[in-house]
Amino acid sequence: TASLLQSAPMARRRELSGWGHDFVGLKNDAGKIVAAALLQRWPVALGYVEYECLQGPLVDFNNLQLASLFLNELREFTAQKKALKLTINPNILAQHWGEDRTKLDDGYASFKYIELLRSAGFHQVATARVDMTESMFRWFFVKNL
Repeated sequence: TASLLQSAPMARRRELSGWGHDFVGLKNDAGKIVAAALLQRWPVALGYVEYECLQGPLVDFNNLQLASLFLNELREFTAQKKALKLTINPNILAQHWGEDRTKLDDGYASFKYIELLRSAGFHQVATARVDMTESMFRWFFVKNL
């Protein structure tokens, strides 16, 4: 799914605060973009940077092979850019809840996504830290229309 935080207007907005950015993507054999990410870049020191990928990357996480490939490519790309850290905040639901705030027993499980991220070298940031970081989001409300 698309996200305002993964858009060119967001890249331009954050440039006003000193952030740089890189747009990266992955194409299939037919030339169609199948994964993309806006990587926001903050200079640290001595040519090193830190990257954030807010509400991204944009990839079909149900296609585990594609998602794994793209996550590994992101890590390789940022390492080449002298990144000390790459923080991602993928749009993956931890669980499904009903409109009455009860957990739905619909068979959804996020374990395969968590394992995918771990196998690509990522680790989960502590909930308290995410809640105190203004650019990271933990709670999402999705409504099927």
